[in-house]
Amino acid sequence: MDKIKKLDIKIKLIFLLAVAMIIVFVATSFATNPKSDVQTISTSVEDDSYTAPSTDKEFTKNVESDIKFNDKKINIYVFWGNGCPHCAALANYLLADIPPEYMNYYDVYSFEVWDNADNRPLMQEFADKLNYKVSGVPFMIIGNKHLAGYSSGMNDQLLTIIKEQYTKMINNDNYVDTYKQIKGM
Repeated sequence: MDKIKKLDIKIKLIFLLAVAMIIVFVATSFATNPKSDVQTISTSVEDDSYTAPSTDKEFTKNVESDIKFNDKKINIYVFWGNGCPHCAALANYLLADIPPEYMNYYDVYSFEVWDNADNRPLMQEFADKLNYKVSGVPFMIIGNKHLAGYSSGMNDQLLTIIKEQYTKMINNDNYVDTYKQIKGM
């Protein structure tokens, strides 16, 4: 009988430890990295019932060799997952619903990372350069700013970052394209 009680207590302790680890993981999954000197915007998803707005816009499945540079536009790099509702909502916003004048400020390079493992090292290179631990998608880089997660509540801040980075690039005012930094360009 004592062996059964001890086993029962061990099982309960293991269960409690597992629950505590899950709580810590969820609490830190979308937290900012305090060592980072760049801005991070995060959103956590605790409601599995979230459904992305219906859209006919989808991210292109880019590969690294697709990346081009334009003197008149900044590049936005998005790492996303096939079937991720927040990624679909971000695609709809960046490719269709954003105020029209902003569409002239950027090109989007989107890399699917759930089904395409070949894109994961590039995502990790961005994260390493920005001193950030990626814990989910979407993960977006604009200039030297990165954003983790997406909800429509981020739209105003997203517009501000796009406009700020575009203005820096046009005015030659310390604009940094993180991809160029990674590749030594």
